[in-house]
Amino acid sequence: TEDRYAARLNVNHFVDKTQVTVIGSTNNVNNQGFSGGGGGPRWRRNNGLNAPKELGISFATENKKIELGGSAQYNYNDADISNINSSERFLQNGNSYSNSNSVNRNKNSTFRADFRMEWKPDSMTNIIFRPNFSYGKTDNASSSLSGTFNADPFSLVANPNDYLDFDAISSVDPLKDIRVNATNSGTLSDSKSISTDATLQINRKLNDKGRNITFRGRFGYGDNDNNQYTESTTRYYQIPTNPDSTLVRNQYITTPTNNYNYSAQITYSEPIARATFLQFSYQFQYKYSESDKTTYDLYQINPEWGIGEPLPTGYENHAVDSLGKYAEYRYYNHDASVSLRFIREKYQLSAGMSFQPQSSKLSYKKGNYMIDTTRSVFNFAPNVDFRYRFSKVSQLRFNYRGRTGQPSMENLLPIVDNSNPLNIRVGNPGLKPSFTHSMRLFYNTYNGELQRGIMTHASFSATQNSISNSTEYNEQTGGRTTTPKNINGNWSAFGMFGFNTALKNKKYTINSFSNINYQNNVAYLYNQETKVDDKNTTTGLTLSERLNGAYRNDWFEFGLNGSISYTAERNKLRPDNNQEPYTFSYGANTQLMAPWNMTFTTNIANQSRRGYTDSSMNRNELIWNAQLSQTFLKGAATISFEMYDILKQQSNISRSLTADGRSVSEYNGVNSYCMVHFIYRLNIFGNKAAREKMGRGGFGGPGGPGGHGGPGG
Repeated sequence: TEDRYAARLNVNHFVDKTQVTVIGSTNNVNNQGFSGGGGGPRWRRNNGLNAPKELGISFATENKKIELGGSAQYNYNDADISNINSSERFLQNGNSYSNSNSVNRNKNSTFRADFRMEWKPDSMTNIIFRPNFSYGKTDNASSSLSGTFNADPFSLVANPNDYLDFDAISSVDPLKDIRVNATNSGTLSDSKSISTDATLQINRKLNDKGRNITFRGRFGYGDNDNNQYTESTTRYYQIPTNPDSTLVRNQYITTPTNNYNYSAQITYSEPIARATFLQFSYQFQYKYSESDKTTYDLYQINPEWGIGEPLPTGYENHAVDSLGKYAEYRYYNHDASVSLRFIREKYQLSAGMSFQPQSSKLSYKKGNYMIDTTRSVFNFAPNVDFRYRFSKVSQLRFNYRGRTGQPSMENLLPIVDNSNPLNIRVGNPGLKPSFTHSMRLFYNTYNGELQRGIMTHASFSATQNSISNSTEYNEQTGGRTTTPKNINGNWSAFGMFGFNTALKNKKYTINSFSNINYQNNVAYLYNQETKVDDKNTTTGLTLSERLNGAYRNDWFEFGLNGSISYTAERNKLRPDNNQEPYTFSYGANTQLMAPWNMTFTTNIANQSRRGYTDSSMNRNELIWNAQLSQTFLKGAATISFEMYDILKQQSNISRSLTADGRSVSEYNGVNSYCMVHFIYRLNIFGNKAAREKMGRGGFGGPGGPGGHGGPGG
C-alpha cells in the first residue's frame, strides 16, 4: 500500500580462500523493512521520504604471506523532506518567535571503491596499504516560507504556519500587528565531488619482547564544484520610515573548492620492564585548501528571472564583491606524544601526554578587504585509559581525555558576512582556543548460570573557553548579528544503569534501564537597553526509566513494557521560560509460532507527551504494528505480511533546547503502510571448509530475526 516497495539481494561465493560478495537493495520505506522476515515490527523515527538504491561487490583472498581485499559500491538516494518548524529565541527583554515551512528534494549519487593489501614478507614485518576513491553528485531543489514575530503567534492563531506565504497574507493577516518580517525563497543547487586518499603502514618487530617501530603515511586529495541558484524575497513590516520595504535577491553562486593533505608518523615502543612499555610517537601533518565563492546578481539584469530559467546573457559582469570571498588555507601540525603502558593479568593501564605545536596561514579576500595572516598555537592533550578484568565476563574501564579545539581562521577575522541579511556574522580576532575535559567510567558483568547481566556507565564533560555566539537582535528587521565569543560554564553529566535477569523459571525475564542526564548550557543574551551581553544559563535535568518483562517458551512469547522520561528545564535570566515536560509510554508485544512454521507477531504501545508550553506537543499516539509470516520449502523460503502504524497515529516530531532558544520540528515520513515480503535463501556449498567460511562477507549477510539482547548479553 501507499506505493511502498523493498527488495534486497545478497550473494556470497567461496572458492578455497577466495570470497566474492555481491549485494543489491532498493526501497522507499526508509530501510524499515525486516532483515529476514519474522523479526517483528520495529520502532523507527522517519524524517522525510527516502528511496535509496545500492549495488556493491567485494572480494577477499589470501595466502601464507599476503591478504588482498577490496570493494566497489554505488549508492543513490532520492529524498523528499517536508518540515514544519516553530522556534523561540530567548532575549533579555521579551522573546523573538520564528515559524517556517520548507520542502526539500535531494537526489544524491555516490560511487566508492577501496582496496586493502596486507603483506607479511617475514615473521617480523607487516605492511598494510589501503587506497580508496569516491565520486559524488548531488542535485537539490528546495523552497521555504518563513516569518519572524515579536510576540507568540500561537496566542493569536491556532497554526501560524498557515500565514507565511505572501499570497495567504496579502488580503487577510491576523498576525499583522506582531509580524516583523516574512521571506519566501527557492533554491536549486548541484555539486560534483571527487576525493581519493591512500594510507601506508609498515610495522617492524625488533625483538620478541615488545620492541617495535611503526611508520604510517597518508595522502589525500579532494575537489568539489558547487553551483547554486537562489530566488528570495524578504518583506519588513516594523521599519518606521518604510514599513513596507522589500529586499529581493536573485543570485547565482558558484563555489569551486579543492584540498589536499599528507601526514607521516613514526611510533616506537620500548619494553622497560616485564609487560611494561614506553611508547614515543611523532607525527607531522599538512593540510591545504582553497575556495573561491563568486555571487552574481541576476535581479539587476532581469528582474523577471526565475529559478529553472537559463542564466541571463552577460551575468558574468554582475559579480557582487561584497558577497563573494576567496580563501587559501595552509595548516601545519606537529604532534609529539609519550605514553606508558602496563599490561598485567588482571589490568591494563595506559597514560600519556601529547604536545601539538600548530601553525596556520590564511590568505583571504572579501570585497575590498584583503589579508594574509598567520596564527601559531601550542596545545597539549593528556589521556588515561585503565581497564580491570575481574573475570572473562566482568570488567571495569575508566578513561580520561583532554583535547583542544581551535576557532576557525575566518571566525578570527574582523569581517562582516552579510550574505544572509537576516543572519549577519562578524568575526572576532580575540577568540581563544577551547579545551574539553572528558571522563568515562564503564562496568559490566554477566552470570551465565542465572542469565543475569549488569551494565553501568557514567560520563562527564566540561569545556573551558567554549565558543558561543553573542547575538544583537534588530527589532525592526527581525534579523540578528552574531559574533563568536569565548564563554565558560558549559558542562554535562550522564549516568546509566542497566539490569536484566531471568527469574527462577528461566522462561520469565525482566530488564530495566535507568538514565540520568544533566546539561548546563551557557550563552550570551544581548541586552538592548545596556548594549552589553548578559550571560544566561539554561539547565536541563532528565530522568528516564524503561522496564520490560517477557515470557517465552517454544511456541509463545509475550512481553509488557513501559517507559517514562521527565525533564526539568530552568532558565536563569528568563524564568518565565521554565517548563517541565515529560513523556511516557506503555504497551505489549506477543509472538505466536504455529507447528506448521507460521509466526504471528504484533506490538502495541501508547506514547504520550505532557507539560509542553506548545499545546500541539501534548498528545497521545497509539502505535500498533503486526506481522504474519509463513516459512516453507524446508526453511528456504518465507512469505510475510506486515502492517505498520495500523491506527495512523504516529508523528515525526523532534525538539531541541539550548541556552538561547528552543524549537520544535515536524517532518513528513514513512509511517503507516502494509507490505508483503517474499524471502528465499539458496545455499550451495562444496566441502566443509567452504561451509565454515560462511558469514565472513565484506558487506555482511542479510541477517535474520533480532535476538533478545540486554546488559551483558
